[in-house]
Formats: sequence, C-alpha cells, structure tokens
Amino acid sequence: MKKKVIFTLLIGFLTILPSLYSGLFLGAIRDPYGKINQLPVALVANSTDQASPIYQNIKSSKTFGFKQESLSQAKQELKAGKIFGILDFKANFSKSLETFAMTQKPAQIELFTSSGLNFSAQKILTTAANQMVNDSNQAIAQSTIAKLNSAKMAVPTGISQAIVLKTHDISPVKNNAEGLAPYFFALTLFVGGIIINQVFMRLFASKKGKFKTFYLWQFALPAGMSLIQAAVMTLLTAVIFHFSVLSWTGLFGLLVLLALTFDSLIIALNKLFPRFGVLVVLVILMLQTAMAGGSYPLALSDKIFQTGSHFLPMTYGVLGLRKLFNLGMSDIWSQIWPLLIFLVIGQMLLILAYFWHNHGERILEK
Repeated sequence: MKKKVIFTLLIGFLTILPSLYSGLFLGAIRDPYGKINQLPVALVANSTDQASPIYQNIKSSKTFGFKQESLSQAKQELKAGKIFGILDFKANFSKSLETFAMTQKPAQIELFTSSGLNFSAQKILTTAANQMVNDSNQAIAQSTIAKLNSAKMAVPTGISQAIVLKTHDISPVKNNAEGLAPYFFALTLFVGGIIINQVFMRLFASKKGKFKTFYLWQFALPAGMSLIQAAVMTLLTAVIFHFSVLSWTGLFGLLVLLALTFDSLIIALNKLFPRFGVLVVLVILMLQTAMAGGSYPLALSDKIFQTGSHFLPMTYGVLGLRKLFNLGMSDIWSQIWPLLIFLVIGQMLLILAYFWHNHGERILEK
C-alpha cells in the first residue's frame, strides 16, 4: 500500500514537472516592465537643485525605486550591485533651466548604468530615463512658449531641449551573450553536476565499504570531472567567446568553487534520499533557474522570488561571475563566503548519508 502511494505521488509530480518548471520561470519574469518602480535607482543633486520642480516631479513620479544619495556613495553601490542606476542632476541645474531661454545652454542630467550588472536593466533604465527627460522638456517648452508669447517676445529655436541627458555605462558588455554568460555558466555547471552524478551513481553503485572508498567513488571522481568542465569553460571563454574577464585565475577558481558546491549538494541529496533525491535536486534546479536573476533583475520579480534567492547557491555564483566579468572584484568575498557555506553543508550531508545508510561506521578509517 505504501509503495503504491509513493508511486502515485511520483507519477503525479512527474506529470506536473514541466508545468511547474515553466511556471516558476515565467512567474519570476511575469511583468518586469510593470515593476520598474521597484528597481533601485539613486537620485543625486545638491540641496538647491533638489528644490527644482523637475527634480521633485521625477522623484514623486516613482518611475523607479528612487533614493537620495551622494554621487560617490551611489557609484559604490552601483558597482556592488545594490542599485541599478544613478540619475545625477549636475551643478546649477535649476539656474540653467531659468536662463535657458536666453542663453540656450541646457541643464544636464547624467545617467549611470551597468550592463555588466544586468543587460536588461541597463536597457530599461536608458529607455525610461530618456522618456522622463523628453516629457520634462515638453512641459518646459510649453510653459516657456506661453510666457514668451504673453510678453510678446520671440521664441528661440531649440526651446524643447532645455534638459540634456548624458548616459554612461560603467561596466559595458560587448553583446547580449556576454551579459547573460554568468547566468548560463552557473546554470550549466549545475546541470553538468546532475548528469555526472547520474553516470557515476550507476557505474559505481556497487563500490561500498569504508568511508574512503565511498568518498572516492561517489564524490571525489565526479568532482574531478566537474573540475575538467570548469577548465574547459574557462578555455572556451578565452579562445572562442573572447569575453572580457578581469581575472582569468579568479574566473577558473570561482567556476571550480561553484562546481564543487553544486556537486556536494547534488550527490549528498541523492545519497541521503536514494528514492527521491533526484526529484529534490530537480526542484532546486527549477528554483535556481527562476530566482538567480539571469534575464531580468530580481528587483523586478515578486517578493517571494527575491526572498528565496538568498537561500540558493546559484544566486551568489551568478553575481560573483558578473563581478569577475565586468563589475570589479573589490567585494567578491561577499559571494564566495556563502558558496563556501553551501559547500560545507553539502559535505556534512554527504557524511550524514554515509552514516545513515551504513549503520554508523567510522568516518575516517586507516
């Protein structure tokens, strides 16, 4: 009876698996453009220019998740991936607007983005910022023309260009492939770990005995294959794709850490739960695909995806790879430490699996 129930549940899960996978991924990117007001963006302006009606209108529009910061602080947060853009109202912004009709010298706003942080976010920010500036210019032009006409003064040319937007991409990528590479590198390493584990689990299922033998055949050899995968991936990045990488040693090291972390969790869960461990691994794969912020920033997803991402190793792997590709390595340890913790958890679960299924044999035997 118990086996029939388990078999029925298994068949039911397999039946809904494709729908669950696609539903999770599509749910994470369900309406990114409808949630751009959640995208964190810094507003930078001095105290005088903060009183400008244009500044106040942009701030109150809540087009993005605006917060006021200094330019130096905002640039640090942009490099760290804590914000996705900066709108910097240059000095004398208000005064330039007041005198524009006479001087024809426009006020300036600078937009700082980072396509290396997220390629889609950079496009969204640039498009939305241009639209905001165009709307502001139209409003200023209408108001200025009305004032000049009432004073019976000539309307100068270029009156609709009172504000000029200058854009800066602090970590540009060559193309969409380079922008998405960190996400797909991490994802394919996890898939590679699943395949390697399935092969070794079947080839060497009869290799039982001491812990050394168990660890060698069930983890060390599969992990060795994953190291080769990481080496090939690094080589292809340099020779075939020609992506920009800040540190090739760092790239290989992080790919190795990712591979070992994924292998530890995949193998441990399969050994700990021989009957349905593979299903648990598939669920983790689905969650990571949806919650790693590959195509769109997690800030544009629902809160449940943002919260869940903190508990998945791929999230830290993707951001770490982005830092190695474009963003800079100053705080990359904030991604390495969580991966090391996941690696230790995987190793502890692997040891637990050995004890559980081998009746408490000693871990280390001579």
